[in-house]
Amino acid sequence: MIGLPLYEIARRYKKSREAALPVSGLARMSKRADRSNSKELHTKLLVGRKVKSRDGQFLGHVIIDADKSILVLGHHHYRFDIPKSKIQQIRKDVILSQGYEAVFAYYKPKTTSVHKVSV
Repeated sequence: MIGLPLYEIARRYKKSREAALPVSGLARMSKRADRSNSKELHTKLLVGRKVKSRDGQFLGHVIIDADKSILVLGHHHYRFDIPKSKIQQIRKDVILSQGYEAVFAYYKPKTTSVHKVSV
């Protein structure tokens, strides 16, 4: 990359914000779980998934999955600590039971320590 002009670097490596995060093959294999144990399946599959509001607006990606909440990092350096009780459905994406504007009640400043995620 050294010596390449900026437009060439952007052309080769630029990714959409809504593109899925890369997951290693090992992580994909460990996601296979017994479907009867939904709690185990629920906790294993959230990290790296896209999060959308009820009205379909993209919020970000799940970074940390704590006991009672999920940490979502989004565009414009938004960070949300969203309780798991607000998750409506989990499929390809995590869909919340609230609209886009209502989710901002869970906004945290980006300078807040990650260790202070509500558990």
